[in-house]
Amino acid sequence: CEIANNLKKELLGLLVKAKELMWKLYGLPEDLTGQIYYVDYVISNKNIKDKEFREATRAFGT
Repeated sequence: CEIANNLKKELLGLLVKAKELMWKLYGLPEDLTGQIYYVDYVISNKNIKDKEFREATRAFGT
């Protein structure tokens, strides 16, 4: 059970980092909450280049 809890904490930490990375890549304001339609609009209309995305995700070991 302790291993499962540690794994959950680690995965939640990665999710938080991924969200922060996405916000940074798309230039979204840090205090943006509960406005999923705006986030969808920005993501669908902003073109992130493959090179930029790959460089940003290297922190995750991909």
